[in-house]
Amino acid sequence: MKKDDVYKGFEVLDVFKIPYYDSEGIFLRHKKSGLEVFHILNNDEENLFAFAFRTPCKDSTGVAHIIEHSVLCGSKKFPIKDPFLQLRNQSINTYLNAYTAKDRTVFPASSLIKTDYFNLMSVYADAVFFPILNVETFLQEGWRIETDQNGNSVIQGVVFNEMKGNYSSFNSVATDAVLNASVLGTGYEKDSGGDPLEIPTLSYERFREFHKKYYCAANCLVFLYGNIPTEDQLDFLDENVIKSIKSPGEKYSFASENSCVKMKKRIDAFGPAENSKNTTALVWKIGDSAENENLFSLPMEISFLSELLLGNDSAPVIKLLLNKFKGCDIAPQTGCSISSRFFSIAIGVNGLKPEQAQEFQDCIGDAMKSIVKNGIKEEDIERSFMSFDFSIREVKRSPSHGPYSLVLLKRVLRSWTYGANPKDALAFIESFEQIKKKIKDEPEYLKNLIRKFFVENKNKTLVTVSPSEKWSLDRAEKEKKLASCLYKKIGKRNVFLSLEKLHAFQAGSENENLIPAVNIEELENPAEKIETRKTLCEKIPFYVNQEACNGIVYASVSFPVDRLDPADYKFLPLLSSCISGLGTKKRSWEETISYSDRIMGDFGAYIRSAKVPEYSKKLAEENPLIIGREWLVIHFKFIEEKSAQAFDFASEIISSIDFLDKPRLKTIVNGLCSSLNASVVPGGHYFAMLRSCRLLNRSCAVQEIKDGLTSVFAINEIKKMKLSEISEKLESIYKKIISSGSLFHVTAGISGIAAAKKGFAFLVKNLCLEFPKPKKKVSDKEFFKQTEIAGKIYCEKNPCVDEVFVVPGNIGFASAAVKSSGEKEKEIMADTVFSHLLETSDLWKQIRTSGGAYGVFLSVQSSSGTTCFATYRDPKPFDSLGYFEEKLPLLEKDEFSFDDIKKAIAGVYSDEIEPYTPAMRGGTGLMRCLYGISLSLDKIRIKNLLSLKKSDIEKSVCCYKNAVFCGKKVAICGKDMISDKIKKISGKIIKISL
Repeated sequence: MKKDDVYKGFEVLDVFKIPYYDSEGIFLRHKKSGLEVFHILNNDEENLFAFAFRTPCKDSTGVAHIIEHSVLCGSKKFPIKDPFLQLRNQSINTYLNAYTAKDRTVFPASSLIKTDYFNLMSVYADAVFFPILNVETFLQEGWRIETDQNGNSVIQGVVFNEMKGNYSSFNSVATDAVLNASVLGTGYEKDSGGDPLEIPTLSYERFREFHKKYYCAANCLVFLYGNIPTEDQLDFLDENVIKSIKSPGEKYSFASENSCVKMKKRIDAFGPAENSKNTTALVWKIGDSAENENLFSLPMEISFLSELLLGNDSAPVIKLLLNKFKGCDIAPQTGCSISSRFFSIAIGVNGLKPEQAQEFQDCIGDAMKSIVKNGIKEEDIERSFMSFDFSIREVKRSPSHGPYSLVLLKRVLRSWTYGANPKDALAFIESFEQIKKKIKDEPEYLKNLIRKFFVENKNKTLVTVSPSEKWSLDRAEKEKKLASCLYKKIGKRNVFLSLEKLHAFQAGSENENLIPAVNIEELENPAEKIETRKTLCEKIPFYVNQEACNGIVYASVSFPVDRLDPADYKFLPLLSSCISGLGTKKRSWEETISYSDRIMGDFGAYIRSAKVPEYSKKLAEENPLIIGREWLVIHFKFIEEKSAQAFDFASEIISSIDFLDKPRLKTIVNGLCSSLNASVVPGGHYFAMLRSCRLLNRSCAVQEIKDGLTSVFAINEIKKMKLSEISEKLESIYKKIISSGSLFHVTAGISGIAAAKKGFAFLVKNLCLEFPKPKKKVSDKEFFKQTEIAGKIYCEKNPCVDEVFVVPGNIGFASAAVKSSGEKEKEIMADTVFSHLLETSDLWKQIRTSGGAYGVFLSVQSSSGTTCFATYRDPKPFDSLGYFEEKLPLLEKDEFSFDDIKKAIAGVYSDEIEPYTPAMRGGTGLMRCLYGISLSLDKIRIKNLLSLKKSDIEKSVCCYKNAVFCGKKVAICGKDMISDKIKKISGKIIKISL
């Protein structure tokens, strides 16, 4: 296509090359309706589309968020209750989602198969433009009044419960407070997701009006990515959207808005009031995307300054804060925000007392003035250049586990939403090169930016967010009063009638074959064998994955940790943080981190563990020094030309970590403690799953110790120890580990592999590394003991729920596990298909649709030989556990038709064919070698999946019907959810002080 061409009524506004992605950008607008389309056309087979609408936030009722959920609950062409669920069940997507931002709502999906891609687009297009939006959908997804088992009125709804979960997380509330600080007095200060105390003020009429006003062609932006020709996509839009719309509607124009400048103190988060948990942040507003000024360079300037000044603990402003306020850690809200209309930069710390807030602000102000006066150190500039160089070179999937095109989608919407050419947002590499040139040619360039953005910028706000048990109690009380008032206002009879209609709607049968599906007989097995070669480097095991990595080398050195005593394992998460956070005997921690970031893209450590499959037990017995062990993995990535420096530096760190730096050690302990505490409520389903499986085998116990609630309790106990004791313990453990032998791994191109082999040989000689030594023989029970957490026992014999963890807030999570039907690969795939079927049918309808939970999961866990059930942001976690337990014995062989099974096979197939990045292929290859898993596993799994017959699923159904519950039944919830009745059936109730 060429500029000014017209195709099917679409005028080509711009065509341009995007050289860094070997792509062409094509920007079009439909002349009659105003619908805009932007296509990044290239050779990528993973095609993605997204429908985006400008949806301004006027209040905190969450109307845009509820609409986002509701349009995917039935439409004109697909009048069924949950087309989105059907797509989850049967489409071959590599990504399927929708999200609500401050001023836009976006519906993206991607697929590797063209037929499936257009099936997805067909359902999404009809959903957003022609949804049914009946009152039952509003009651289900938004809010409704119910009565609980005690006859008390309560508010329910999927979005309502999702946002209750958000408001039950201190970190989420603090993040909202920091982001809102630069937009005080504007509509952006409102909660587009919805405040649970305001969501019930939204009427059904306003809900309908919102969709009519904003979900129109003139207000729609269609993003396309991949190798499907633009003409084919426009043909689809013309036939399925343009020809069907009655009115184009109006494009929303963003009015000028000025934010207030004021000191703002908020005490609005859960938990016991402890000063050590305060979050204090200084936030600057820098620019307005809707003004369309300087969009070429401003976002990059903000991003670069954020990396330069705040990028890590050695960055100048962060280093100053850590040294000034001992014992505090940097808040996760620190950094820049350039994805919404108002750009901002925030600097925050956790642990200040409220009276220190002004001192904190003054400290930052003085730091900025000092930098303007004295300039930036060259090493900090080099560090920032390296960070951006990696971001340009590296092939990565998006943070949400979707295709990289999602990153480009969000980047494009940053300017396109406000009327600019999408091209403006894709010039970030050119912008980066421009910044590098200005730094070289204009000595005052960075100083002037810092002066402009920070020193002279009066548009700043100081935010203090403090935990307050009173705030949490007040909100709970307000919710009760609101529910009572609404119940009286609506009337008992009307509440009963609306619930009766809703339940009839939810229980009603429908033609689920309306959703288009790909014929599984046409599916192929595209999986490639991951090639991981095992060789030796100086007599040390050396694993190699040759991949096209664009000049990047991914290297790791692994040391066995299973020579330790089980009681030492609780220190491993802290040890991993110390490896990348402490200094060495040669350099201070600041110098170490700064130097690392100047020569590497990443340096860190983690603990690797997994279960050896049954078919490899003999192989593990024959190779006990390698297969089936637990490892401390020290990993680093670098550009090939930095190889010598990278390995020299790795040698320095591995051989001489300075565990005696107590002030720095305290900062790391506090930071890890804060991050683990903050992760419990947002990730409650994950913690519940780990907890439920902890006693099934050693691998599950180790995973719970390093990643589960055991690690949360452990770090809080470690924090109480004397720093000298922590230091001594870590050094002792570390010495044991690195004297236990090692193995190497590299993922790189040919020249990168050669450079890595040379570097590893240097490590062997310099560190006197050896072949891995035998593991310590310890019974599984010794590891099980390490996962025990003290609590009050209520029901000693046969409790319905084994462990209940009490967290602040008013939301819940649940998990339980049952024995899977088999360990052979075909049986595992049959179990996977059946669990997918059950999750997306009965469990979803009962727990998510009717029960109001935000999510429900049923997944086969190879690490434990179980199928694990879990719920997410669940208002009724104990009812959910009860329903799951009651459901299994009622299963029948003819529960699902073969058509249902074929759709589920397609849905599971989509998970199996998700593309790997080069780094992912390398990491997966090593993991499979270390645990005796076939390097052709993907191909084997897909072969077994596509050969499944109805009889295979029937066998699986029979096994689940008689399955025994194993492990523990676990709930994590707020204390208000634990009634006297629940206490009587609970084995142990444990309070988590977060």
